[in-house]
Amino acid sequence: ARELVAEGMESFYRIPFDAFEKYTPAGYSRTIDDGEVPLGASIEVTTGGGEFGKHTFSGEMPEDFEITRPQSEASEDSGKELGISWSEPQASATILITLTVSGASEGTRATLTCQVADDGSAMIPADAVRQVAGEVSLELRRIIGRYRKVDADGETLHAYLYGYRGRLRTFTLE
Repeated sequence: ARELVAEGMESFYRIPFDAFEKYTPAGYSRTIDDGEVPLGASIEVTTGGGEFGKHTFSGEMPEDFEITRPQSEASEDSGKELGISWSEPQASATILITLTVSGASEGTRATLTCQVADDGSAMIPADAVRQVAGEVSLELRRIIGRYRKVDADGETLHAYLYGYRGRLRTFTLE
């Protein structure tokens, strides 16, 4: 199995397979879950060295929050702006808002997505709200991302530290 994996990776990345033991050339080398890094905690990751040397990347994980508006199972007017709010803003984060409504026929749905500063509230314009009337699922996702680029001898290492915390709520737009 190792030979087959080595052959495929070497032909795709054009790097000797043994180099992959020093660093991961693409994708995620490891996913860290809530049990390992608590919400709101600081995190520091240090590379293992290799061709790029040792580099340390630091950041913070998103803090927990609750959706405070609209209320769960509430009805909102689909002809007006929709106010959305959440507890405990985190200035270093952004909030990804996703409104999804299932259509009248099975399998159809409409989705409205926008990203805003994490200041505790956002208003969705009435024109946009009218596009997603019906039983609505609201997801707020608090996102913190840090990016760093390291160049060494004509090669580039891209490191991205990304954390998010999501919350769901359902309500009706009439």
